[in-house]
Amino acid sequence: MYSRPGPALLRRRRAPSVPVLLLLLLSAVSLAVGEVPLTVANRSGVGVRLHWIHPETGEASFVGMYENKGKDTLNTFVGHEFEAREDPEGGGCGGDTCRMARFQVERGDAGKIKYIGSNFVVETLDDEAALLHRDSRVYDMALSEDPDAAFNAPAAEVTVGVVNDAGVVVEILWVDALTQKRETVATVGARRAEAESHHAHWVRTYPGVRFEIREVPSGATGLCGFAGEKRCRTRPFEVERKDNQRINAAEILALDATAEAEN
Repeated sequence: MYSRPGPALLRRRRAPSVPVLLLLLLSAVSLAVGEVPLTVANRSGVGVRLHWIHPETGEASFVGMYENKGKDTLNTFVGHEFEAREDPEGGGCGGDTCRMARFQVERGDAGKIKYIGSNFVVETLDDEAALLHRDSRVYDMALSEDPDAAFNAPAAEVTVGVVNDAGVVVEILWVDALTQKRETVATVGARRAEAESHHAHWVRTYPGVRFEIREVPSGATGLCGFAGEKRCRTRPFEVERKDNQRINAAEILALDATAEAEN
């Protein structure tokens, strides 16, 4: 479904017809462009069924199911068209009407994200970081009980830099404010303790968003070995309302050790 058919063999020695020439041209374009990895993220609030639209017949072929807050990556080509449909079994199609939205894969979409919003309009986001920021803003706004509060307005983005000075490999995880599920933003390698400076891993996000720093088990042993035990240190932190803030992994993980000692 996601590859162009090759040109048919010509059994007679004659000039190719217009349809054959067109087919040859489309095949050459497909080979030149190559496959395009495209991620679809469903944030519509209901389940979504994704279909590929045949360019000649307009026939819709089922691609896959996307639960709300789900995402998946597929390989396609520039020019391919898709249609997202509300799934009645996934909570959609209120009032006997199923919303639908079409989008086309464009040149430059490789690695980008097609974002299906609550209004069932498909937007194109640049990368996973943009999806994380969009999710954070939506979830933060949903937590506010006062519709007139300034907190309901999209907060200004801020930059947070996580400095891994803990001497071990750590993960930076985003914490979903509604479900408390974790999603890995980045894995930051360990640097030598004697290093004079440590590079920061920068994240664009919003005030009030919660992240977590988690110690990664050793690749050799599969263990963390904290304080002679086999558990890994982990500790959350909340983004403040200031730009260019730095978070030191060693300081955050030390809070985990303090809490453990108090217990």
